[in-house]
Amino acid sequence: MKPTKKQKKGFLRHVVVISFFVIAFLWLATYLHFVVESRRNVELKIRDEELSQRIEELTEQINRIKGSKTQ
Repeated sequence: MKPTKKQKKGFLRHVVVISFFVIAFLWLATYLHFVVESRRNVELKIRDEELSQRIEELTEQINRIKGSKTQ
């Protein structure tokens, strides 16, 4: 038994609607992924700067200690 023209139209409508939902879901997931990654990158950059500053401070302290021992 062949589906009628109306049934074919309804089926295609369902396929299109489901496809739109899938595309919207994938777009949202991609967007959220990039938002989370960009925030994580900012946090890592801040942490990297803090650690670099701490390394510089410790290097200065080491040089001062070495300088005071040689005198």
